[in-house]
Amino acid sequence: MPIEVNVGQLLAGYTARDVLEGEEATLITRELVTDDKEKFRIFAEEGIPKALLASIPEEKRKELLPVETMVAVMKRDLTATLYLNTIPDDLVIFSDAVPKRLWNPGEEITIDDIADLKRLNIKI
Repeated sequence: MPIEVNVGQLLAGYTARDVLEGEEATLITRELVTDDKEKFRIFAEEGIPKALLASIPEEKRKELLPVETMVAVMKRDLTATLYLNTIPDDLVIFSDAVPKRLWNPGEEITIDDIADLKRLNIKI
């Protein structure tokens, strides 16, 4: 069941280096794909995931623990839809990437096969 929360600010990521006003900058956004529950628990206690979980009222948050999966859809109106411990059926992720080697149609691609990620589109 999706949970609607107020986040208070648009969370975009973290700066990669010192940046002066008007300079082009790189933002690092964190993602984690793992089946290791302990790694996910540690990840969820930092940065953006921590802020999102903290935006859930405490009594509701206790009902949801432990959080084992999270998909967050951030909106410009400073709200977010959180899907905790479930993945929405209509979630579709497309990406444009630069391969490190030849890719064949239908072939499974791992993170080690990607030289660069150019674009990521998530639709729900």
